[in-house]
Amino acid sequence: IDLFVMTGYCDMPGSAPHEHFGVSYANEPWGPWSAMKPITGIDINPTKDTPFVHGLYPSLLDPNSLSYNYDTLESEEVFVYWVQARNKAIVHAPDMARDLWRQKVRISWASQPEDVV
Repeated sequence: IDLFVMTGYCDMPGSAPHEHFGVSYANEPWGPWSAMKPITGIDINPTKDTPFVHGLYPSLLDPNSLSYNYDTLESEEVFVYWVQARNKAIVHAPDMARDLWRQKVRISWASQPEDVV
């Protein structure tokens, strides 16, 4: 499916802000962009460090991409990558402490692009 896709935070009713990642899409890079659709099944705070309660900089990456920059999605199973800030006192880091996380997700494009799962 020929769409431009971006990732970011997707605030859902009943959830705290920035608790879920989501995707949005458009037929053209300048939009109009769809409403954010949540990517469910991801724990964006896997370390449970406080006060860092959410992941940063979510990105989709498809290892099957034919692009040198991995900037295309060729399959429904892709990876969400994000940075998790860590409490430097807990991990005994002298300065900033961050982890890079990834999780495989399945993004299904039904007959209508509005049906992102």
